[in-house]
Amino acid sequence: MHYQELGHDKARQTPPENINIDDWTRLCDHFESAEFKRQSVANKQNKGKQTYAHTTGGKSCSQRMFEIEKAKHAAADATTENNDDSGEV
Repeated sequence: MHYQELGHDKARQTPPENINIDDWTRLCDHFESAEFKRQSVANKQNKGKQTYAHTTGGKSCSQRMFEIEKAKHAAADATTENNDDSGEV
């Protein structure tokens, strides 16, 4: 975002505080490369072709499945504890 807001020349002269100047210079060169620009155009076109919006947020599918399974086990454990009418300890 910093790069896009400032443009190539100004961005190159003012790197973000948390990035090493040499790394920033290489990154600016990468952003200006023909290959990066070609890929960026292709990505924008592909994004425009999507027919539905991604709504799962930042969690991976495997993380969501883990949380669902964990909740199922917690619910099963709670049900088992609450339905113990045997009177045994």
